[in-house]
Amino acid sequence: ETHVWLGYKWAFACNGAIAAACKIEEDLNACPHNTTLIEALSKCGQNISFTQLDPSRLSIKSDKFKAIVPCIDPSMYQMNNPDEAVVAVNDEFKKGLEAVISLVSEEAQPIALASILMNGSSLISTNGKMIFEYWHGLDLPPNLPIPKLFAEALIKSTKKLAKFGFSASSVTFYFEDQSWIKSQLYAGEWPQVSAILDRKCAANPLPPDFFKGLAAVAPFSPDGLIHFGQGVMTSHLDASVGASYELGGLPPGLIFSAKQLSLIKPYVEIVDFTAPGPHEGTTCLMFFGKNIRGVIGGIQK
Repeated sequence: ETHVWLGYKWAFACNGAIAAACKIEEDLNACPHNTTLIEALSKCGQNISFTQLDPSRLSIKSDKFKAIVPCIDPSMYQMNNPDEAVVAVNDEFKKGLEAVISLVSEEAQPIALASILMNGSSLISTNGKMIFEYWHGLDLPPNLPIPKLFAEALIKSTKKLAKFGFSASSVTFYFEDQSWIKSQLYAGEWPQVSAILDRKCAANPLPPDFFKGLAAVAPFSPDGLIHFGQGVMTSHLDASVGASYELGGLPPGLIFSAKQLSLIKPYVEIVDFTAPGPHEGTTCLMFFGKNIRGVIGGIQK
């Protein structure tokens, strides 16, 4: 977690869960302290020279600036090889991660709440009350739960994805410049969520000004809940208090979390507010958009 290995014209780093490597021009065999190395490089100009003084010191010089970066013995460094690339991928996978990552919590205990499920040609996430599924269309293996930190690293990278490899316990994504990033998978199985996502519904276009109404009413809700009435959205069950917004096309008597509704704003095109819920007598919201669908559990009075 604290040092980077530089050798055979590659830079490699690993924190025990995620590993990454990238080609470099310099032919070194050193393991400098990472943050000190980055700080030294940030003070350099265009011309930089590296000199390995001994196994414990790396000299970096640029014009009038010089820094000695402490190193550890390369033999102490734990290497981690990437999975062999088996299929081509592209940045549609990143788009999918961006669409579903908002539901994932690193602190959650159940695997399904702490990871994103690679489900063949789609990605699935849940927070226990909502489910998102995004189709990236790539021919990838199913049932691979990847950590949120790894998904964030892929999203932040400006490099274009090129290839993918995996094993029973890990996944590796390669970029066009041959650099790669690898992650351990969560151990265990995701619960079956297809029965929830595949349930029949009757979706229609979202009522015009739905999210304008939500933004107007939500700040007045004392508990973060939004109530649907006959042609109106309200901040309270009692429409005589709080705020309301006239909006046709809403089935009366429903309650949803304002925060959960706001999470689907970038994606929703059609929606069924009263789709059958997972338990008898319950309902849920099902929405569909470009390459994405999802479910929000209804709240009972």
